Amino acid sequence: MSTSSIAATTVTVNNSTGPVADYTSIQTAVNLAKDNDTILVFRGIYTENVDVDKGLIIISKSGNPSDTIVQADNPHDHVFYVSANNVTISGFEIKQAEGSLYNRVAGIYLDEAQHSIICNNSLSNNYRGINLFGSNGNNLTNNNALNNNYGIYLENSSNNALTNNTASNNGIGFCLKNSDSNALYGNAANSNNAWAGIWLQESSNNNRLNDNVANSNRLSGIALMLSGNNTLSNNNVLNNNNGIDLDRSNDSILSNNTALNNTRGIQICTSSNNKLINNNVSNNGAGINVYDSNNNYLNNNTVNSNNNNGIKIWRSSRNELKNNTANLNNFNGIHLRIFNNNRLINNIADSNNWNGIHLEYSENNDLINNIVNLNKKNGINLDESNSNDLNNNTANSNIDFGIYLVDSNNNIVKGNFLLNNSKGVEMIDSNNQVYNNEIKDREINDNETKDKDVSNIPFIDSVLTVIILGIAFVFLRKKGNKDNKRNG
Repeated sequence: MSTSSIAATTVTVNNSTGPVADYTSIQTAVNLAKDNDTILVFRGIYTENVDVDKGLIIISKSGNPSDTIVQADNPHDHVFYVSANNVTISGFEIKQAEGSLYNRVAGIYLDEAQHSIICNNSLSNNYRGINLFGSNGNNLTNNNALNNNYGIYLENSSNNALTNNTASNNGIGFCLKNSDSNALYGNAANSNNAWAGIWLQESSNNNRLNDNVANSNRLSGIALMLSGNNTLSNNNVLNNNNGIDLDRSNDSILSNNTALNNTRGIQICTSSNNKLINNNVSNNGAGINVYDSNNNYLNNNTVNSNNNNGIKIWRSSRNELKNNTANLNNFNGIHLRIFNNNRLINNIADSNNWNGIHLEYSENNDLINNIVNLNKKNGINLDESNSNDLNNNTANSNIDFGIYLVDSNNNIVKGNFLLNNSKGVEMIDSNNQVYNNEIKDREINDNETKDKDVSNIPFIDSVLTVIILGIAFVFLRKKGNKDNKRNG
């Protein structure tokens, strides 16, 4: 009779008082089981390292990890080492595979294992809580990894689903290295203290991170390093140094994420061809920072109430910012520095403490149909920025100028609506084409100081004229008296 024709059975394990079981150790049950058998483990503490080389279902009878504990007999070996396909491990607390930097053992280690289910486990005080190596098509669900160097670690592993897991107080919560086409949905990565809540390293093909929470991690909530062509959607990143950080990572989509109360909400460094769409990036130290990055597309993001700039882009070219809102930021709504051949279209940057849009050392950019109102300095400020096109923008009710150009030449300023500013267009050491703008400056009142040449004020003109004429009259009269005395 072949093994495949033998019906699967359930065997029991109990090493303490209570019901009499088939075996007293999990490893013995595994050794004597056949594929598709179920091993049902009663509550207790099991000190062993278990090698699983068959497709088995290993579950705790209570389903409660806190009362069914498997701890490493040898702390330099995996607690569960899985080398077979179609294995289920569920309902255990798994701990003390401590290992070291040179012996990276795990609570559960899948070695080229496929189509396994790891669920409802608690993994603590291991070098790695769960480790997949060369393992594809597995499902990790509702596990809790805490106080490990790495909570959940995937290397050279693809098409796995990680859902509703929690990784807290680890060095790194979730790490994917050289791993593609994985799905991380609904996970929580909180208070991880070495690097990031979720870290993708050299994982550059179609990983999907949706509906995850990354809160209070030491550096980044979600970090992509050398990892492109991934999708991040509907994630919440809170109270981290960087909410979402892309480093040398291209061709990814970040959409509908929320980044609140981070030092930097979203940071993109040396990363190109990414799309940032419909993200809410508010109440951070800085909103969205883009450095040395080209051909990125920022559309319909809300970047409000940040302590620094709403959107800041440095040394970057051929990016497009469209339909973004950057209001109530402590510095500039949108700040562009060394920023060439980019397009800003239909953005709103209102009520910022400095400028709505500020360009420094930036050339050949198009600013079209933007709204920059009620800023405490200028609507649009160009500083040493040449050959830009400012067309059809609205800059109203800014404290200083609607458009302010300093040491900036060969710009075209046309068709803009510049109302109720101290002055619609102000240029210092600048030679530009300014035409067809609608300008109506704000009238000065008793509560406002306005930089004007006093000779332009009609009342003072009249007073000066009267004083000058009076002095001339007195002088001529005295001269006439002296002449009369000589002639007399």
